[in-house]
Parts: sequence; structure tokens; C-alpha cells
Amino acid sequence: MAKKLVRDNYPSLPQPAGKFYSYTKATRQEFIQALSDKIVEEALEVKSAIQKKNKKDIKIELADLKEVLEAIQKNLRIKNSDIMSEKIHKRSKYGGFEKGIMQTEIKNS
Repeated sequence: MAKKLVRDNYPSLPQPAGKFYSYTKATRQEFIQALSDKIVEEALEVKSAIQKKNKKDIKIELADLKEVLEAIQKNLRIKNSDIMSEKIHKRSKYGGFEKGIMQTEIKNS
């Protein structure tokens, strides 16, 4: 089994019958890479929950996604104010994602 980033309390939780997991601490580089892999995993789980139209699972998966986003932010030492500044700048220049605008075609001139 490949290494997989898990939540901090997993090592102290009871293990499932017939399973034995060992744990190691990631290096900083491994941790950042694992977080970038985890963000993709969680985003796909959000997508799956949306496709199944399961509101409870959507909430759960969005919470997981937010947890990973916050871990990335903390570990890369990115301030909330910097993120909000970028968000405000992009929203003022390009808008948000509230109107459901879909791009359908790009033509080369």
C-alpha cells in the first residue's frame, strides 16, 4: 500500500478487524506533496457527492475539502488576507461563479 495522508488522530483510533496500519511522519516536502494529492482526492469526492445529489455527503466532503485547503494555507504560510485580496481582485475583474455562464467555443482568429 502506498503512503496516504490521513487525519492527525488516525494513529490513536481503533483499527478495523483484520487490518494493521503503521504510520510515519512525512518530511515537509512529502507533506506538501501529500496535501496537493489530497486536495484532488477531496475535490473528486465533492464532485461525486454532487452527482449523487446527496446533500449530507456534499456537506461532509466540502468540510474535508476546506480542511485540506486550510492545511495547505497554514503550511505554506499564506495569510487569509492575501487570499481574500486575490479573490476580490479576480471577482472585480472577471466576476464570480453565480450566474452559471458556460463557455461553449473558442475560435482562433
